[in-house]
Amino acid sequence: DAIYQQVTFDAATGLLADDRTPPERRETRIFLDLPPQVHEWARRMGLDLLPDSLAAVSAAGDAAEGLVIASPDAYTIYKLSPEMPADSQRLRLVAAGPSGMHDVTIYVDGVAVGTSDEAPFSAWWPLVIGDHTVYASGVTADGRTITSEERPFRVNPPD
Repeated sequence: DAIYQQVTFDAATGLLADDRTPPERRETRIFLDLPPQVHEWARRMGLDLLPDSLAAVSAAGDAAEGLVIASPDAYTIYKLSPEMPADSQRLRLVAAGPSGMHDVTIYVDGVAVGTSDEAPFSAWWPLVIGDHTVYASGVTADGRTITSEERPFRVNPPD
């Protein structure tokens, strides 16, 4: 069944486990792998969804081959809350890449949001109303600079 995915991941990094993952750090769980359009509903229903970081790596085939945006999901729509100051509302952006990756910078709309040297590579971005794209760029263990594909997402105003 393609909807249910058994996933073994590294409990220390949150990424998919591979041959280098020590047995004591391996965790296997079954998740629902649903289309992004129903993620918000599924979370409200308390369903155990495949985490964004694992879904992106899984969809990319293998993070060992390149840098991928693990969160947000493509075409996700966020909405500012009227009950919280707008400058307090932030989105965690996450990238995943091959072992030995460093100097990973995450960009929104072409502007650097943050740089990280340790996986999972992440940065917090203050929500801004409008359509946006996120991508990351980083240096591999052998010194090559690689860049992820862009991921579109949207932030809507409060009702």
